[in-house]
Amino acid sequence: MLSLVEQAKSQRKTFTLPSYIVKELEAYAVDFGKKQSQIIALALEEFLNKKKNSNKVNKRLEALDALIGIAPKGSLKDLDMDAVKVQKALNA
Repeated sequence: MLSLVEQAKSQRKTFTLPSYIVKELEAYAVDFGKKQSQIIALALEEFLNKKKNSNKVNKRLEALDALIGIAPKGSLKDLDMDAVKVQKALNA
């Protein structure tokens, strides 16, 4: 299965890296037979995927916190409306 990096068209970006990262990157590229740009792109893709997943987890935690926060407060109607909001947040 191809990653998004391997499927997508490339766009050139220029940036500066500290020398110790460049040395590690060169060694990694030699060891695994990949281009340095591919390694950087895959690392960034993984970072962005983790960011998306952490956003989903944070939404779910906020929804659960909201549910716990409203349970002792009041009426069943309030509880039901907030439960609907929580369910929507969990499904997002």
